[in-house]
Amino acid sequence: MPVTPFTASLIADAFIAANDLQPTAKADIVLIAPKLGENAEANKAVLDEWLSTRAHVRKSVEQKHDETIDLNLERAAFGAAASPSGRAKLYRTYGPDLFNQRRLAWGASEGTIRSGTEPGAEGRDKATVEQAAKIIADQDSNSPFNPAKRFLTEETRANECAKFVVRFGTKATRAQCVKFNCDIAGRPLRKRA
Repeated sequence: MPVTPFTASLIADAFIAANDLQPTAKADIVLIAPKLGENAEANKAVLDEWLSTRAHVRKSVEQKHDETIDLNLERAAFGAAASPSGRAKLYRTYGPDLFNQRRLAWGASEGTIRSGTEPGAEGRDKATVEQAAKIIADQDSNSPFNPAKRFLTEETRANECAKFVVRFGTKATRAQCVKFNCDIAGRPLRKRA
């Protein structure tokens, strides 16, 4: 009995993850849902046959590496504030091949003697960096949790706070609440004596 398109999409997700395929292969796998059934071995045989004629859906080595790149770890390993522990953590995460490839991309030395510069940062001029710093500093003045920002009603403030939670998530919301000493609706907290 053929599987439903929903079940075929679940089978496709598992097959894509197991074989490092492009995410776009899911649509093609869902199209062959009538060939898939309840038997996992039979489904694997059908999908392996389908994959044998489509080598172009496999991810390249570069794509796999791009997915594993973590700029925060790289900054701790190769950036201005690089440390031996940062390099060790990055080495454990990336492995020797990708670690050396990224070290060369940053232009950092093999030891911890000389840090590198972030790849892609060459195109940033001083004015752009200053403008970005201004925007980041201005975010606090636009925060709905900031008591200095005026709203017509408290309900409007609470609605803006709810939008902030949806847009930025609970971790950023908690940071704003702690920073401005308020609750999740933007109401100031009373200090205990």
